[in-house]
Amino acid sequence: PDDRPDRPRFLLHLGDSLGARFTRYGDESDSNDTIQARVTAVVLTLDNDSTKPRSLSYTNISVWTDFRPFDGVEHAVTLYRYAADFIADDTYKPLILGKLGSALQTRFELSGKPTDLDDAIEAYNSAVNMIPEGDPEKTVMLDKLNSAVWRRFVRFGKPNDLASVLGVARWALKLTADDDPDRPERLR
Repeated sequence: PDDRPDRPRFLLHLGDSLGARFTRYGDESDSNDTIQARVTAVVLTLDNDSTKPRSLSYTNISVWTDFRPFDGVEHAVTLYRYAADFIADDTYKPLILGKLGSALQTRFELSGKPTDLDDAIEAYNSAVNMIPEGDPEKTVMLDKLNSAVWRRFVRFGKPNDLASVLGVARWALKLTADDDPDRPERLR
């Protein structure tokens, strides 16, 4: 029934299953149904429900972009912007901002619109600033930020971006333990 309070949870599980089947077999209808199930789950989850942030962070851009890249990215950007505006500064917010940054960066790659890349950098930067020192996710988000700033430098040649790339890379390297398997990659 549509009025069951646990319906959003079931829709998220349905979305997971459809997404897995889409990944395995590539049927476009599974991709569409995955998006529909996840978006419906988010819409049906009450704003005061403590699981809403998880529901919002659960949607994944890859399922949205495989067959209709631009339309999928548009949906992703819309949902992640909504989620970023909705979620208070809690543990899910950096994750949502990172997904928003990825969606915006993907949209930039498809459209070439510079403001998308600027907005992606802003989202990544906000996420980095919200993640506490010592959390391994901080270096992951710094890598995403660095990638976006580097992309902007390559595309538009702004000297300040090159300085930012170097500064972010040094910051990520400083936070990376000597025995971390990702350290050699950060030294490049």
